[in-house]
Amino acid sequence: MFKKLKSLKTDKVQGPDNISAKLLATTADLLARPVYMIFKKSLQEGVLPVDWKAANVSPIHKSGSKTSPSNYRPISLTSHVCKVMESLFRDEIVQHLEFNGLINDSQHGFRKGRSCLTNLLTFLDKVSGYVDTGTDVDVIFLDFAKAFDKVPHQRLIGKVQNHGIDGKVLNWILIGYQVGFKEFKSKELAQHGKWLLAECLKVQVLGLFCFSFILMIWMTR
Repeated sequence: MFKKLKSLKTDKVQGPDNISAKLLATTADLLARPVYMIFKKSLQEGVLPVDWKAANVSPIHKSGSKTSPSNYRPISLTSHVCKVMESLFRDEIVQHLEFNGLINDSQHGFRKGRSCLTNLLTFLDKVSGYVDTGTDVDVIFLDFAKAFDKVPHQRLIGKVQNHGIDGKVLNWILIGYQVGFKEFKSKELAQHGKWLLAECLKVQVLGLFCFSFILMIWMTR
């Protein structure tokens, strides 16, 4: 817990609970124990503090008409304390999956020591090998629009359970998905609240991991 708090980037903007990352990092030695006790109680009772389920959403314009919600990328600022707990869950889940050989070696996203760069290098090495031996190579690139929103959540839950992740941990993750929003930083887009609520889920720590998780499963089928 101390290491997690200490490693927080102090320049990050605070969430709805108004607890800054700088405060958590600079007082990690004092807060590690109390925060651990809050985490333990939250997991045991399956309850999240109200501020952990809220998010300050700032829509960032990408391109096109400023009156269309689809032309905005929502940036969701959530509680740093909650994100620390999510990252602890993610680390333990990844360790469980890797220890039991449940992650395909071709998976590079959301894995320690791997990235888009390692993915590209592996791909280049394999394709270069085929070319050197005179073997034909066909490559298909897919880019799904709003891919995160298309994940079948009920199927995802079933797959997660089948991989040994259930009980209080799964229950906490499901509760964590019930993210709301506290305020809008853009008054002209406040009328599009439902769109922002649906979109802001994709920036949560476990939301990103679960999206990657279902991709891992599909690749090993």
